[in-house]
Parts: sequence; C-alpha cells; structure tokens
Amino acid sequence: MNQRARDQAAFVMGLAGMGMMADGNRNSKGQGQQRPPKGGGSTQQNSQLQRPTIHTSGVGRAPDTSTPNSIYAQLHPKTGRAIQNTIYDSNGLKIGHVDFKNHGGNPSGHWHFFSEPGNPASGHTGEHRPHSTIPSGWDALPQGILPQTPICQ
Repeated sequence: MNQRARDQAAFVMGLAGMGMMADGNRNSKGQGQQRPPKGGGSTQQNSQLQRPTIHTSGVGRAPDTSTPNSIYAQLHPKTGRAIQNTIYDSNGLKIGHVDFKNHGGNPSGHWHFFSEPGNPASGHTGEHRPHSTIPSGWDALPQGILPQTPICQ
C-alpha cells in the first residue's frame, strides 16, 4: 500500500472516530462507519483529525500553520465573500481546502484532502471531491460571510 492510500485510510478512520461516515454524514445512531477509501486501505485510527472548532478569516492567503483544529476563511478583498476555507489538523498543519468558487469544471463547495499534512500540492493532484462528501464542519463560514459562488453552482 502506498503512502497516499495509508493517509486516506487514516483520514477516513479519523472521521469514523468522530462519529461520521466517510461521506461526512452521521449514521442514524450518530456512530461512524469505518469504511476504507476507494482502493482499500489501512484501518489505522488517526487521532490527529478532529472537527474544526475555531474559525478565523482574512483577505490574505491562509498561513502555513495555524491554531490546531481550526479553519481559516480567505475572503475576497472587494466583496468580502469567502473564496476558500483552509482546514488545519490537531498539529496546526493544513489538511484540506474547500473552494467556494468554480474552477477545473467543478462547482463551488468542492474540496481537497491533503495526503501529506502541510503540503497543499498533495491534495491538488486533479481530484476534486464533491460537496456532498465533505467532512462535517469543513464548509462552515463565519457568521454573516457568504461563499463567493453559491454552493453547488
């Protein structure tokens, strides 16, 4: 198994540990179902992944590191709308992006998971994940902030 597959499996297991299924939803008992990612994978628990609890925003690019378990919303300097959320793990490293603008033929709200925490390039290898599979809380925006483009448009 390659490193990417191990990291994706750890990500899914981290969601399961938070009571979420691989698609970011909770099952009827609030328990996560431990499903490996496509292509199989390890069932190692990733204790580093937690639902983000702190939200900051600004017009500049997201910092390389931030408060653990947080989200940084990058805002458009003229409209004040959200362009992108950057998600940080329990070590304060970037682990994902949620894009609130269309690009690559994908609608607003699609997301990327970084197979190497702290390395956004590892999550931008051509795979754009649909909004319907986003982990819980990753698309949250600060109160009063709207996405640059409405979700799924």
